[in-house]
Amino acid sequence: MRDINDFILEKLNDPEFARAYYRQAAYFQLADQLVLLRKQRGLTQKALAHLAGTTQTVVSRLENVSVHASLETVIKLAEALQAAVRIELVPLEELHEEQAARQATQDASQRSEPFVERKIPEIKPLPRTRAAVQWGSAPVWEISSRPTLRPNGKKSKTPEFA
Repeated sequence: MRDINDFILEKLNDPEFARAYYRQAAYFQLADQLVLLRKQRGLTQKALAHLAGTTQTVVSRLENVSVHASLETVIKLAEALQAAVRIELVPLEELHEEQAARQATQDASQRSEPFVERKIPEIKPLPRTRAAVQWGSAPVWEISSRPTLRPNGKKSKTPEFA
């Protein structure tokens, strides 16, 4: 059975795919490193944003790779995390060789390890509390024990909710 790494290695032979892959990979690696270092420092996104002089939304978008960071923003975040930014340009041939070697090592280690059946831990369902809420003349059951919000004093045909 092929896995995603085999598929990517095969697709990297296509120059157009390789260009798009490596362009996006840089942003995902940055996001991974940002999240890891932020959590190691015990900071929330909001706290990091405050230290870097930006907003929590910017930090969230960078961590989720929904925007592409400017170098200036990356440097501000690195300074707030008491880290340095290291930029490296690597020829694509070297990256292909590294990935192929890494994949070969993983394949060899998977073949040498015998299959070990692992017992899946039993998951116990959480107890549910149910509360009856009066809706007109018939009760309506909800999963939550919190009551449904209704408008105060006014009785209208269409119920309003907060």
